[in-house]
Amino acid sequence: MPSVLPAIVDGVFGLFYWTWFAAAARDINVNVSGGGDSFWQTAIVAVGAALLGSAVGGYASFRANEALERRRRQARAKIRRKAKVYTPIRTELVALQAARESRTQFNLWGIVRETPPNVLRAPASLHLWKDLVEDGRSLTAASKQIQTSLDAVDTRADEFNQRLSETRAVFEERGMELLAAIGEEPRVMNWVETDTSALLAQEFDDLNITGVSLGNNSMSADQCNEFEKAWKSDEAIADATKAMLDVDAALGVALDQAIADLEAAMQRIAKKYESESPDD
Repeated sequence: MPSVLPAIVDGVFGLFYWTWFAAAARDINVNVSGGGDSFWQTAIVAVGAALLGSAVGGYASFRANEALERRRRQARAKIRRKAKVYTPIRTELVALQAARESRTQFNLWGIVRETPPNVLRAPASLHLWKDLVEDGRSLTAASKQIQTSLDAVDTRADEFNQRLSETRAVFEERGMELLAAIGEEPRVMNWVETDTSALLAQEFDDLNITGVSLGNNSMSADQCNEFEKAWKSDEAIADATKAMLDVDAALGVALDQAIADLEAAMQRIAKKYESESPDD
């Protein structure tokens, strides 16, 4: 405990000084009126030295305890700061993982980085750690292990967004060509954004591109079946789909690891806080 060292040094120095003083005092002739003898002179000096030594020892103990309490207060403050950072970040990661697994708007907008995120995009947001990195607080707000885990999530999120953009471009280009081959065109504008999630999952029952989601304005059943068959057999679409799903899986692994590391860190924080401040 580096902070206790000055107190210990003060105490040792003080004890040495007063012990030396007492020893020196023993050589002084004390004239006691009435014929006092040397035994009482020695006793008086010894008692004085003992009292001085006790006072010095008490002072040293006080300084050591004060330094220990100061260190504990600093530790508790650091623990609280980490808890305040880890808790909301974990909540955000859990929500992101849930959105990823449910596909609710996840492949519609990608992973959003606004602060605060737009309400419509909130289920797939990731901005708390990004904010800490950008303003430099990440270096002191989290342990090295947590920094590594969250940086991995951030990297995978960037890869996801980039791959999603590329996948949409492929889907839009090939989708238009496949429809043109059967003499049709998309029944809804900007269909690629709303249909990407379903097309990645090879689900064709409620697409905007074929108008199925619109009911009366949909293509015929034969046209829809022809489009589905052409989509599934298209090589460019198959490659883009696989690449997108691989990046998505990597993001899921990074999220699971970061969530697990945060939960373990929060458990350690709780135990540390209890040992540092049992009365709080």
